[in-house]
Amino acid sequence: MIIFSVDTGHGDLVNEQCRIEVEDVMKELEIPFTICEGCYKGITEVSYCVPNEYENDVKSFCKDFEQECYLIVLDSLRCFLVYPDKSEYIGKWTKTVSDSTDYTKIGDEYYVCV
Repeated sequence: MIIFSVDTGHGDLVNEQCRIEVEDVMKELEIPFTICEGCYKGITEVSYCVPNEYENDVKSFCKDFEQECYLIVLDSLRCFLVYPDKSEYIGKWTKTVSDSTDYTKIGDEYYVCV
C-alpha cells in the first residue's frame, strides 16, 4: 500500500481544496482509496491509502501538491519513504497500541515503521 497526503501547510481552507481535488481525480480514475490519518515529522494530516499498483499516479499527485515524499509498504511489510530522487528504508510495517511521533492510523488501528 501507499500512503500519501496533499496537505500543503498553507492552512485548512487550502488543504481542504487540495483534498477535494485529489479525491475527485482518484474517483474519476477509479483509484480505490481509504482516507486515513498520518503523522509525519510530528505533523498530523489527512492522508490517503491506495494500492501499490497506482504508484505512478501517487508520484504525480505528490509532485502536483508539492509533497516531500510518500510512504510505500511492500508485500514483505518493508516500509520506504519515496522522494523524487531516492527512497529510504525506514523499517517494517507494525501494528501498535497507540500513536507515536510518526504513525498511520487506519480506522481505529495505529501502525508504525520500526
